[in-house]
Amino acid sequence: MDCSDVDDDGEKELVIVCHLGSGTGVSKEELHILEKNPDGTLTDHAFPENLWHTQLPTLFHAARTQGRTFALLGRELVEVKKEPVVNLEAPTSGAIAHFSMYEWGGLRFQGVFALRYENGELPCYVAETSAEILYENGMFTLQDFHLYSYDQ
Repeated sequence: MDCSDVDDDGEKELVIVCHLGSGTGVSKEELHILEKNPDGTLTDHAFPENLWHTQLPTLFHAARTQGRTFALLGRELVEVKKEPVVNLEAPTSGAIAHFSMYEWGGLRFQGVFALRYENGELPCYVAETSAEILYENGMFTLQDFHLYSYDQ
C-alpha cells in the first residue's frame, strides 16, 4: 500500500497491490487505485486483467531462424533456450502479474512472455516483461515495454 499522486492531478491516491495467489507457474497480483470523491467517499479503480492478459500478448511475437528461437516484443528480443521445442504460435502472458511503484511515484507492471510446448501442455515461460503503467481518470494504459532474458 502506498499514497502517491499517480495521475499528476495534485491529489494523492491510495495505491494498493493485492496478492491473489501463487503456485506452480502462477503468481498473480491486482492493482487498485482508490480516489477520494468530492463528497468524501472513495472510488476503487482496478487495473483490468485483460490489459495484461489479453491486450499485451498481441504485441508478442516469436521466430525461429538458423536453429535458434527468439521471443520478440517491439524492437527487443531474447533467445529462447527452453527444450523441448516450443510452439511459436499464439504467445501468451501466462499467469504471472506483479505491480510496483518506481521511486518517483510511477507504477510498473512485471509479467512474462510464454509460449506453449509442441504437445500443447502448460505454458513455457521464456522471458520476463515489464511496462510503465499510466493512470488517469480511472483509465489504465501500458507503455515503455521491455523484454528480459531469464539468463541475465
